[in-house]
Formats: sequence, C-alpha cells, structure tokens
Amino acid sequence: MKNEKIKIETQKIVILNELLSIEDTFLLKECINLFSKNNNNTIVLEFKNLLIMPSSIVGLLLKYLYVDKYEIILIVYKKKLYESLVSLKLNDIFFIKLVQEDTME
Repeated sequence: MKNEKIKIETQKIVILNELLSIEDTFLLKECINLFSKNNNNTIVLEFKNLLIMPSSIVGLLLKYLYVDKYEIILIVYKKKLYESLVSLKLNDIFFIKLVQEDTME
C-alpha cells in the first residue's frame, strides 16, 4: 500500500503527516490490518508530525487494544501531542514514548 501519509515498515507503522479525516482513519485501519498479519500481538505506531490525534483514531486504537487484544505502542515526536495524550490519561492505557527532536536554538 503506497501513500504519502503512512508507511508500513517491518517493525512499525510510521505516520508521516496529519491524519484528520475519516478517510485517513480508514487508511490507518487498513495499514494496521496489513501490519498485524505479520506481527504478533503488538502494534507499534510512530507519529512523526502529528500535533493532534483525532478521536476517531483514539477509538480505533482502543478497539485494537480491548476487542482484538493487541498491545499498542505509540512513539511520538511532538511534545504537544504527547502532552495531549497524557492529559487524556491515554498513557495509562497505551505505552507512549516521547522521542525528543534535536532542537538548535
């Protein structure tokens, strides 16, 4: 599956751009389904440039966690997104790791 927003790698799914529409959520679902066929019960999502996570994506991830019994690991590069996920207490549900980008000031 080729697109400009999501890339499936061997060990993870990399989200390159914002996912804001319902179509984006369906695209992510397709990618997760393809990825999960080759990986045990762990889904690793790396969010490169997301500043917000729509509720449709949170709901999708909760379904994979609670219904399909996958472990969900979120690797986040934007502090704003990380803080938003923590404020919603999603760090109690998913494993969320903030990877600090190198900043030159």
